[in-house]
Amino acid sequence: MFQYDRGHMCRKSTAFHIGKNADYNTHTVLNACPQRSDLNQGIWEDLEDRIESRADFYDSLWVICGPVFYSKPTAWLGEEGEVPVAIPDAFFKIIVKINQRSSRPDVLAFIYPQTAPREKPYTSESHQKYLVTVNRIEELTGLNFLTRLPGEIEESTESLRAASLWTH
Repeated sequence: MFQYDRGHMCRKSTAFHIGKNADYNTHTVLNACPQRSDLNQGIWEDLEDRIESRADFYDSLWVICGPVFYSKPTAWLGEEGEVPVAIPDAFFKIIVKINQRSSRPDVLAFIYPQTAPREKPYTSESHQKYLVTVNRIEELTGLNFLTRLPGEIEESTESLRAASLWTH
């Protein structure tokens, strides 16, 4: 049996930068999913650290994340008498940076499976193998992202897979 953490989609330290009470609201079931400890305390945490450390270098940065189920959930957590919680197969994270020199934002889109190895130390190359297109995340989740962009820009942005992580 695997050890699962409450994988917070927006962690408290990040939410604190949004506003005085935002960090308080991170500790709800709406912000957490069962996440294998090796993922939550491994490469996922490293990505969160990278985002947080670079956020101040950009004029505007948006982060969207959540669970991915490849099919109907088959694994559940919960004691008898409790409402069971479905265990996702993976997690996605989309990072959108407004590019002041272009009409199209820069986007990094990732899918990390629950089975992602805990391979410290993490490098940019560790993360690059999980880069996907936003279209792939939309296909797996049934969600539609970047809808505020003009149609042509949305389509071209969502279909591009970043070749590497950003530097500042």
